[in-house]
Order: sequence, then C-alpha cells, then structure tokens
Amino acid sequence: MISAGLAVVRAEGLEALSMRKVARELGVGAMSLYTYVPGRTELIDLMIDDVYGGLALPEAGAPWRTALGQYCREFWALYEREPWLLQTNMWRAPLAPCVLDAEEAGLRTLIGTSLAPVQVVQTIGLVDMVLQGLARSSIAESVDRDASGVGQDDYWESMNSFWEDWFDVDRYPVMTRIYLAGGFDNDASTFEATLARLLDVVEMSVDAAAEAG
Repeated sequence: MISAGLAVVRAEGLEALSMRKVARELGVGAMSLYTYVPGRTELIDLMIDDVYGGLALPEAGAPWRTALGQYCREFWALYEREPWLLQTNMWRAPLAPCVLDAEEAGLRTLIGTSLAPVQVVQTIGLVDMVLQGLARSSIAESVDRDASGVGQDDYWESMNSFWEDWFDVDRYPVMTRIYLAGGFDNDASTFEATLARLLDVVEMSVDAAAEAG
C-alpha cells in the first residue's frame, strides 16, 4: 500500500493522492484499504516514514561539521527524490521510527559541542528551515524552466534591458554597489556553496558558545 501511494504522489503530486487511486494502483477495491489504515492522513504518515528510512544518517562520534554536512546532504537529496514531502507540514512530521531516527541523528551532530541543549534544538531547526527553503526554490525553478523552456541564466539574460533602461541606481545604492563589486557574479547559488556558508554560521555559534563558557 505504501509503495502504491508513493507511485501516485511521484507521478501526480501529493494533492492527487486518494484512497481510490491507491486502490486502483493495487488493483483492489478502495474500501479494502481501510482494513489497514484509517484514511489518507495515516497513509501519508506511513509514506513519510518509509522515505525517511532511505536516509544514510551520520553515525555517532563523527566530527560535528562532517556529521552535520552529511545530514544536510542526505535531506537535500531526499527532497530532490521526493519533492511531495515539502507539500506536507514538516513541523508535524509523524512520530514514527525512521522520522525519529533522523531527528535523533540531527540533534546528535551538535550535542557534543559547546552549544547548550536549547541551542542545539534551535540550530537544527534553523538548518532544517534553510534546507527546506532551498529545496522549495530549486523545485520552483525546475517547474518554471520546464513550463517556459527558459533556464535561470537565460531568464536573467533576457532581463538585461530592465537593468539598463529602468533600474534606478540612486534608489538602490546597495544593490548597485554589490553589482559593481561583482557580488552577483559568483557560484553562490549552488547547494554546496550555500551549505558551506550555513556550516560556517553554525561554527561561529559553536565558537561563541565556547567563549561564553
């Protein structure tokens, strides 16, 4: 049943998931599914836990930056494989074994640092929000590219006349300053570049907590 539900959402998106479609995928009557799960919500919970089970989570004892980097890369890959996850409320993920394993692994990456327990929770929460935001942006760009046939670089290239004819350098002095300094001419939008900056921010927090005792 879980595999059938995943087949539906991978092909059509989460909004298309229904018990009737899952039953059709299985070749059974829809009512027979209720013998196993109460309804669609519970099936989605089982599907979430199933895909979380595919995460290669960092082991205990690894240096925090290495472990947290692995945690981030695994979730980034998961969101790329299963974009429908981002249509669910990630802050109400089911209290299921594989989901809890992932949460445990994330918290474990930082619990041995100088961060206080509450700071560990806050930091992993921040990391999760950044990862989800990046994944949503990547998905939105893919949807626009597929719909329009225009990639990101070509899109911005097509906007050249706006910058030349309409952009007001006096109204937007900071943007202008950064542009002239080449601040927008870099590879900062790649996942690995963003991850490196994110880990740097966490490292600054760890160092600040150590200095504060």
